Amino acid sequence: MKEVRAYVRADKADEVHRALAKAGFRSMTVVFAEGTGSFEDTQHPHLSPAFSATSMKVAKIELISKEEDVGQIVELIQQHGKTGYAGDGIIVVSPVERAIRVRTGEEGRYVV
Repeated sequence: MKEVRAYVRADKADEVHRALAKAGFRSMTVVFAEGTGSFEDTQHPHLSPAFSATSMKVAKIELISKEEDVGQIVELIQQHGKTGYAGDGIIVVSPVERAIRVRTGEEGRYVV
């Protein structure tokens, strides 16, 4: 199993979410935040009321998937999260050691 975390522009989150759900990847978490760092879009700067530095509204999309689905998930995120400008985000793929369903206690690959 793998965890896929994508940090994308907040205004692209709905499009990415819809594309993933349409492809059958419906279990995900979407969190909106502000990001700072080298991904700043100098073409479309945003000033944050919370931080003195320029920042952007970002969405973090997280999902756990079977290893064989990672390529499709990454492709969908890239296709639907891309604007072509600096600051489009980043995708991180990490291994998952265990997954346990809270409600039933089921564990393992069949949980995702």
